[in-house]
Amino acid sequence: MPVPVETTRKMGAELVIAVNLDADYFAPNKNNNKSTFSFYKIANNSINILRYHLALCNVKDADITIEPKLGGIVHWNKFLNGKELISAGEKAMKTNLSQLKKYIKK
Repeated sequence: MPVPVETTRKMGAELVIAVNLDADYFAPNKNNNKSTFSFYKIANNSINILRYHLALCNVKDADITIEPKLGGIVHWNKFLNGKELISAGEKAMKTNLSQLKKYIKK
């Protein structure tokens, strides 16, 4: 469950802010050489497509969904680009800030 919205509801959460890190999977990735195929790439893309669709199903019941634009900066072997990831998350949250303020006023 990439985005556990249902689980948080069952735990009693009244407001669920979902962060969908898989929403940007199909964004152009300048680091991805699509002209070469390998078993690893096919398997990895299959898993990522599955996660993308699972995440879409998971966030449907969230009150607010944050979808940072991470295309090209997230990969399992990129451990040192934390600042870029945090910046993308902050930017995505700022675009949803008005929606969050509405829920807080309720």
